Amino acid sequence: RDLVETGEEVKVKMEWIIPQQQKPSVVLYTSAGTDPEDSNSFLEPSFFNSTLPLLLPHLDALDIRFEVLDGLYVCEDHNAAANCHKSDFTFVNCTTAENGTNASLCAESCTNHGRYCFGDVDPGTQFDGAAVVKESARQRCTWDSVKSSKEKWSLWFSIAADIRRQCASADLSKLCSLQVHQAYSGVDFSDDTHDCVYNAGEYSSARNEVLEGQRTS
Repeated sequence: RDLVETGEEVKVKMEWIIPQQQKPSVVLYTSAGTDPEDSNSFLEPSFFNSTLPLLLPHLDALDIRFEVLDGLYVCEDHNAAANCHKSDFTFVNCTTAENGTNASLCAESCTNHGRYCFGDVDPGTQFDGAAVVKESARQRCTWDSVKSSKEKWSLWFSIAADIRRQCASADLSKLCSLQVHQAYSGVDFSDDTHDCVYNAGEYSSARNEVLEGQRTS
């Protein structure tokens, strides 16, 4: 204190030790509408078949979060939704637009009366943003059913990667998702996925608790 008051330079050395055995927790962000041709996705087979098995044993916890937009801020140009900036685009409040001039946009982009949306659908796909939101809920429910068991983490990656490859290029529907799930043992689509989405509020209620946890502005 005396040195500080006199204006003298004071050097403080701080040290701390991070236990070598401490494992990190990781959150991965994805979209159920990811382009199957996107080679940078962590759902690429080259990643989850080779890199992921090496990574998982060193993690303390892992979480998967999905891109679900807040219906208060949906781009009027919905094809640019993922790149929206409030100063550059006109925003639509889809939570109040069901009977307005933007009803069609909101119906295509959102579920749950405009509360949860996705607008950045790749051109040429045969599904809309609302389908991406629904698949996000299904995949999140599947993840919730396996995340407590490290041994099942790779199962989720395999299912999600197959949905991306088989469904996201054409028919991102409940039926396609079901067919992919049925090819795997260790997860039950009816109990672990469908019932989870239904119990969370499904897509017609004012709120879905699964999607609520994924929503970003």
